[in-house]
Amino acid sequence: MPTGTFLRGSYRYICVSFETVVGPFSCRFANTRKICATRISLIDSYGDLICHRRKDDEFVPGCGGKGVDGASYCIAPSAPSPMSNAARFNLRLYFTKFSSNHYAKYCMSCDSSGENCDLSKSCSDEYRLLNYNQDAQKTMFQVDGRDDRCLEVTSSRYSGPSASGRRLEVRTCDTTNECQWFGSGMGNFSGYLFELATCTGECITQDHYPRSGEDLFADLCSRARRHVTNFWFKY
Repeated sequence: MPTGTFLRGSYRYICVSFETVVGPFSCRFANTRKICATRISLIDSYGDLICHRRKDDEFVPGCGGKGVDGASYCIAPSAPSPMSNAARFNLRLYFTKFSSNHYAKYCMSCDSSGENCDLSKSCSDEYRLLNYNQDAQKTMFQVDGRDDRCLEVTSSRYSGPSASGRRLEVRTCDTTNECQWFGSGMGNFSGYLFELATCTGECITQDHYPRSGEDLFADLCSRARRHVTNFWFKY
């Protein structure tokens, strides 16, 4: 795993790694990527950065050593993840906009019928990458413990207060079904964060301020990014 070192310099406590530039800058506002970009001169070399809120001395993706306790950092979504090679994992929504912690604990959960996938605090469902193509950043997600069952963006519709889109459900795995294949969007499935980019060119997200029971569906990636509910990570 590539790691960097926290340094003193033009930017206090900057960490530079192969994939990450971080610094203890304010990132509590809606347009976090713009704030991170304007505060770090190396943005042209490292691409888009996002806000990673943290408490105490929590892990900073992509960086070794110890950061500033309690400081929020700007990170690259593709920063290395300690879960990158995990065989089984929860899919957790990375949500920081209004959270006092660096993420809120909401995981993807699909009911036994497979006809509804939503957010849950129980984080009981586990998934595996199936037929993962690292170069193309495309994969299927098999639901662990449910023989030959995979996530799929279906033709059934979700219609909510402010958005609508095709529902995320669990169906029999079929490698020829393009709607069971997901891309990583702005992130990387081998990295810390990724989007669930769908066959419709959209992203898996939800309609409301995240809470348990919120249905998951495919919506415009631009909307999900604006509401900071576009990223997922393995947990």
